[in-house]
Amino acid sequence: GTSGRHRFFWAVLVVFAMSSIDEIWADMKLSAKPKPSSSCPTGAGDLGKLSQKAGMARQEATNEVVDTAELKVSVMNAKTIPGRGLMMMAAKNQGHESQEDMQDGMDKEIQLMSSSDVSQRRGALSRLLTLANDTNCPPVVQRQAFQGLYVEVIKLMADPVERVRDSSLRVLLSFFDVLDPPSLGCALPLLLPTLLHRVGSTPPIEPAEEVRLLCMLVTSRVMSIFGRRMGDYIEALDSICRTGMQDVHPLVRHEAANIITMLARTLKPKLQQIVRIVPSRQGEDKHYRYGDLILALKPSLRHKHAKVRVATIEALKSLLLCGEKNLEVIEDLVCWQQPNVIPVWHFFNGGVWEDGQLVKPEERETQHNYLAVLAADTSPSVRACFLRMVADWMSSLHDRWDHESRLLPYLLNGLCDEVSDIRKEAHECMERLGAVHEDEKENNDRDKQELRDFREYGHRSPAELNSAERWAAREQEPPFTQRPRLGARMVVRNNFKR
Repeated sequence: GTSGRHRFFWAVLVVFAMSSIDEIWADMKLSAKPKPSSSCPTGAGDLGKLSQKAGMARQEATNEVVDTAELKVSVMNAKTIPGRGLMMMAAKNQGHESQEDMQDGMDKEIQLMSSSDVSQRRGALSRLLTLANDTNCPPVVQRQAFQGLYVEVIKLMADPVERVRDSSLRVLLSFFDVLDPPSLGCALPLLLPTLLHRVGSTPPIEPAEEVRLLCMLVTSRVMSIFGRRMGDYIEALDSICRTGMQDVHPLVRHEAANIITMLARTLKPKLQQIVRIVPSRQGEDKHYRYGDLILALKPSLRHKHAKVRVATIEALKSLLLCGEKNLEVIEDLVCWQQPNVIPVWHFFNGGVWEDGQLVKPEERETQHNYLAVLAADTSPSVRACFLRMVADWMSSLHDRWDHESRLLPYLLNGLCDEVSDIRKEAHECMERLGAVHEDEKENNDRDKQELRDFREYGHRSPAELNSAERWAAREQEPPFTQRPRLGARMVVRNNFKR
């Protein structure tokens, strides 16, 4: 019985084993024969078919990803990915389905965003991006989708895959464009610390330049939406901007300068805060937040891209208007030092001790007159922006009287510019400065009589009278169409001897 069946089984197994051994032996004999030459049509055809099939397989795998040319972002086609819970949620909401179905759809997307599979995470972000950009989608669906999924989207900003981080930031930008501020405010306590972690350190943790640019765009968009509400996050914004102004990517610097401009216009009291007090021989030096940001802007004033220089000038103009005592900042920008005074370190080639450390002459940072560099810039747009900055400083700074002699030469230099539009711009700035000077004289009892004498009696000396006659008789040269107003002439005369 049983032993007979066992013997039959083993006999069948031996027969099959022998047949397989015979086949293996036959294959070995065939392999031992000389191989056909490369001109053999059979071998070439087999290898060609195999290579063609492999190429088709790679092409099919590549077609699933569409790479955009702008910032190397990859967005997967949401229709080819199973489990489109988010799209079903939008469709059901249009059909007035229950709230439970919508919650189930979001729970499914949360699971996909937390998956270890890269394609599932990218697919979930692609569906969310499609939902945010869909003009036919009801706003209530977009709001509920953002408020239910923003935590997972912000988590993916630290994903190890660059394209996932890229897509998550684009999703945030898309929702910022379509939702109102009350719907977006819930994301700030998590979004700002994440941005600070990724791009707020030196060097930044985020390695990709394009992703760092998207982080700066998100920060700029948040700043433009919430404005004064961002005062609670001034520390994070300060670190992000100072790090962005050191970035190698020019667009990152440009966007960081724009953020600084918005900070100076909306959070001026926050920038006037004292960040640290440094003891010195004269006492205690107070360092303000806007002063540290100005130091971060200085290298970008000599950037090779004119667009970056223009944005930096706008940020510098807004920052300096935040302060009340800007003497040290102006002196640093014009590289001013007291005449007939030589620093001590010039006499010691081995260096001098400063703040507890030895500083050698070759280790010192080279000082530049940044205002002179900007006045001679090769770009007309930079020179025009620089003239507007100087005019605003001379007419709006709290301590502008202390800086007239240092700033006026750069404004007068614009009257001799090779571009006619810049000469007109400089003339308009001088007229505006003259109007401000006249108003200040009118409101000052001590100087009111001087201005009144000029207006009523004209020129005091025959030489000045002859000068006025010669001016009226001569032909005007551009940009002058008439004699400059009285206030502008008084400003130039008072500072000419300096």
